[in-house]
Amino acid sequence: MNGTILTNDMADMVTSPDDQEEFVILDEIGDFDALPALDEAGQDYLRGQGITSPETWSAFRLGTPAPAVLARLGLTGRKAPGAGGVSIPTWQPETPDRMAGLVRLTPGQHRHRFASVPAGIGGPITVATAPRVVLANNPLLALWLHQCGVEDVALVEEMGVLPPLAAWLRSRTLICAAHNQNDLQAMESGLAALGITATGVVLPMKRSHISPESRAVLGLPLVADVPDATEPKPTLSALILSQLHAYARSRLAAGEARQVLIDLELDHPDLLAAYNVGYLPPDYRDALPREAQRALVGQRCGNSLMFPATDSAGTIVDALIVRVHAPSQPSPSLWPEPRGLLAPALITGHPDLIVTDTVVWLGRLFRQGYRNVLLLRGIQDARRQAAELQRCGVKNVTLRVRHGVDSWTGIFQACGLRVTVIREPVTSATMAATIPGAAQRTSVLDIVRSLSPGKPSATAAPVTASDVATAEAVTPAVVEVRSAAQADALVCLESDSTSGELLFQAGPLIYAVPRREDGTSKRQVTIRCGGKAPHSTLDLAQPMQCKRWAGSVSGSLGHHEDVIAGHLIALWPAVLAREEADEMAPAVTVSAEERAVGHSLLDAPDLMQRVLADLAALGWLGEEKAKQVLYLSAISRLLSQPVWAVYQASTGAAPWQGVGCIVALTPPEAVTIFHRLTDSALTHADRVSLRHRLLVVDQAETLRPEGALALRVLHERGGIGWATAAPMAGGGTGETRGPVSVLAAAAASLDLRCRDAFLTVTVDETPGQTAAILADQRRRLAAGLTPRDASAHIIMRHHAAQRLLERLPVRVPFADRLIFPASHLRHRDEQSQFLRLIAASALLHQRQRPREAGVVLATEEDFNAVVACTAGLLGTEAESISTAARRLLSALFERKLTTFTMADLRGAFPEWTPYAYKAALLDLLDFGYIDSPNGGRGRLRPYRLVANAADMPAMLGGIRLRPAAAPSLSADDVAPSVGELAKVGDTGIANFAPRLTGS
Repeated sequence: MNGTILTNDMADMVTSPDDQEEFVILDEIGDFDALPALDEAGQDYLRGQGITSPETWSAFRLGTPAPAVLARLGLTGRKAPGAGGVSIPTWQPETPDRMAGLVRLTPGQHRHRFASVPAGIGGPITVATAPRVVLANNPLLALWLHQCGVEDVALVEEMGVLPPLAAWLRSRTLICAAHNQNDLQAMESGLAALGITATGVVLPMKRSHISPESRAVLGLPLVADVPDATEPKPTLSALILSQLHAYARSRLAAGEARQVLIDLELDHPDLLAAYNVGYLPPDYRDALPREAQRALVGQRCGNSLMFPATDSAGTIVDALIVRVHAPSQPSPSLWPEPRGLLAPALITGHPDLIVTDTVVWLGRLFRQGYRNVLLLRGIQDARRQAAELQRCGVKNVTLRVRHGVDSWTGIFQACGLRVTVIREPVTSATMAATIPGAAQRTSVLDIVRSLSPGKPSATAAPVTASDVATAEAVTPAVVEVRSAAQADALVCLESDSTSGELLFQAGPLIYAVPRREDGTSKRQVTIRCGGKAPHSTLDLAQPMQCKRWAGSVSGSLGHHEDVIAGHLIALWPAVLAREEADEMAPAVTVSAEERAVGHSLLDAPDLMQRVLADLAALGWLGEEKAKQVLYLSAISRLLSQPVWAVYQASTGAAPWQGVGCIVALTPPEAVTIFHRLTDSALTHADRVSLRHRLLVVDQAETLRPEGALALRVLHERGGIGWATAAPMAGGGTGETRGPVSVLAAAAASLDLRCRDAFLTVTVDETPGQTAAILADQRRRLAAGLTPRDASAHIIMRHHAAQRLLERLPVRVPFADRLIFPASHLRHRDEQSQFLRLIAASALLHQRQRPREAGVVLATEEDFNAVVACTAGLLGTEAESISTAARRLLSALFERKLTTFTMADLRGAFPEWTPYAYKAALLDLLDFGYIDSPNGGRGRLRPYRLVANAADMPAMLGGIRLRPAAAPSLSADDVAPSVGELAKVGDTGIANFAPRLTGS
């Protein structure tokens, strides 16, 4: 068996160590030996991106590896590469025949990433020994460079693969290539960390824009035309383009892109007819045949406007794709080089053309009345169409392009056209002064209608002078241009209830602004004057935007641009003032009788006592503190920062009955009740449905986690956002804004996600309260009373009073004198709740409180009332002990029991069991408030009170005001803590006050 060849599997079967025959054992089949060719879908995708060379595909060894290789890379099961993408293998320079990793390139947004653990580089095998290496961070860029002749290009998918290659990289001349400066800096920084320097080159997405210097560094051809840009894509046929355009036109006719056209200022009917514009929604592929879907692989056309381009026979051969979210960026064609002509009817109907390469300027010029605006897709399109323009009778061209003006000028002048360049911002005045024959602007609608429907032809017969004379004239009447000194003042008119617009007039100019409830300054402004109504979306809070648009419309409106700019700048404060006034207006008309009843309640000196009595009349007995806190929380909905409160009880105590009484006294238009609150109920509400409303959550202990989280977001941020996946089909994004007050009823603890947002008020569950409720039930039943007998007048009185409350700001002038405990983190939120309750009390008593410049001033009466009703709820120091232990400690101080036994306590809380007393005493023992020796068998255990009675107010609620004459302590003037010696002359001493003595 001399010379026998075994594979690894066969070699494992050789077990005899005494066999002296010679074996030649080969490795398993190489990683790249059985690599299948790139599939058809991947080839179509790369062709669509201009990567058409099979030699490049083969050099990069594109294709899905064998299952055994994938298994070694850990790509099995769900991790295995699927169909519809391109697999790019990576390798190490020392072992280029062994696959180190796999990069996946997918058509969706051209995404690329490592499918395996990041390792190695991709590219031709010759890169391993090349003296110069071009590192590209993008697969399409690397493939395109290789196709253009850069044979030593390598793909670096992630910078983390470079450290193992440091020695190999140091021995070569390196060039880094990327599409933007940020990516290039990231590559250079990664190499610098390894002590390696490289030459950086930024290559723009438009390959024709690559500078000659960058081409020289990379060794690319110095001409703009590259080999990959001319090969046609056989699957992108005229039939498929016609189907795509027909679908886009149907979507536009259905109104899906109406708001898109308005936002982009492309909604002029003449423009839509001239350019035959269509709209492609995000899911446009689903409506096309399968062949069309395959042909459009890699084309990013979703949520875009489609401008078709036709050839001389009127057949659609290309299209300009304008993305909705980036209209100012260069818009791509479906081919690497533009084909056909956009709006061919224009060049046969106008001897003078305005040529632009920007969709934004196309819309603006059409709005200004110009119908001879031709959109070209860059210099390559201009080079192709210049001769055609001259052949069809165009004599004069006015350029308004972004860059490369000299190149554009040279192209048109070479064809015998007269060229005028506009470099400053375009206004109607500058356009009329520079464009020959600009005064004769002709509507293109009649010209388009005269051609064959659906197939505008560039070779159609030129429109005669008589045709132009009979076309629709859109030239504005010549009017006198008013100077800035003749400006009229801006006056607010009545709102247009039909359209929801706010109208402002300044002389003959009328400004219309849509009403918004979210306070945003970005509005669509329409100026009406002399039968003209130009409109645009502006940020009214930005004066420069106002000035720019004023310059654009001043000529057509016949008013000086400084006059219009002054009006636009003054428009935003006027809009805010009007919306604020409308917001402050009562939602329900209050009759004279209701006004008198409401004022009598608001003017009453004992207003809060009357409120408590009315709540008792509605059936809520006792619990005066809880009533006051919950009622003030409901009133706080009128503040900018309301209070959230939860009325909490154990099972069976029915806390929703007390909440129902609060709701009954609140006007129904100010209440929103949720018996089952979900996150969608909040996130899908409109922007204003919760503003200054009382949101009532019944059975809040059953909140789902999503609903609890939505409440927390609403509390912390003052609003909660929402979004839908189909923004052009009636969806979009938005935000539900407050301020909103939330009142919840819960028979158990709230979810942890939202518990901290609420002020917790517990239900009185003592036997005394239970006895009072039972007695009231018997009394009402014996007297034959129903809850509605005495409630109608009470409810009417409170509804009228709350509707008469003005939504005014409140200031607490004594807030800097407030002394609030600061020993726990929860005191931060509690002080905020405490101050808001003071503001709510002042707002409720606004007819009895002083005012200063329209601001209600809270008084110490509000402070004392809130301190009394929140005792034991806010500002407590004894956080660690239980509520029962605090109640027991308070009872000990009230009874002045310094020594006691459990028998002495049994009368304090009749409803408590011995086990409840024992649990509270153990809690006090554990935290050192009482102490006790061990009791003997058969004897009562004695206890001794250790805590000082003077410390009790601090433990149960140490909120108070510093005297008015005493200065407030600053951050640099804080009293020393215990154990710290004070300086001479200090006040607020912790231990003792040192004093100066005689010498």
